[in-house]
Amino acid sequence: MAGSVSPTDIVGSSGSNGQVLTTNGTSSLSWSNKTVDTNTTYTAGDALKLSGTQFNANGIVGVSTITTGSATKTLTTTMSAVNSTYYKVSFGAPKSGKVFIQAQVHQDSISSSRYFYYDIRTSGTSSTPVTARHKIDETDDVNQTVGKLISGLTSGASYTYYLYARCNATTCYLRYGGTYGAPYMVAWACP
Repeated sequence: MAGSVSPTDIVGSSGSNGQVLTTNGTSSLSWSNKTVDTNTTYTAGDALKLSGTQFNANGIVGVSTITTGSATKTLTTTMSAVNSTYYKVSFGAPKSGKVFIQAQVHQDSISSSRYFYYDIRTSGTSSTPVTARHKIDETDDVNQTVGKLISGLTSGASYTYYLYARCNATTCYLRYGGTYGAPYMVAWACP
């Protein structure tokens, strides 16, 4: 063929709008409708995942909501969720089935010899507190970082974890937002 070549020279027709030229692998070309991939979940190793329109990179597989205001959680001797909006992290489990989850709060004991107990767990489950006996008194209120390694997760499955806390007395406080620092809870993929 001399000069320019068009698809009709190769296939014998120009196809319809939106069609693509395909082959069956044995020298036969034809026009076919383009297949649209509606799957919006892709994984590239353990450190990069697209879920819907959200990419999670650098090993971070989930991050909690951050608030601009401030709030207080009154703790008692019973373990309870700190805040199911701000201290909640949802993620798809990495290939390894392991994540490290970390959260930060401000402890305010209001009195001496208070102990704070923490747990990071799914809603409604019970386990031994992961970080026990953070003893403080009324003069050394602190920002506390709590972490827990979670293993045995099913790769690709969705999980949601929450921060739980209690105190050894009838009244202790956790404060977050404003001058106490933004609350956060984050999950990192582990190898």
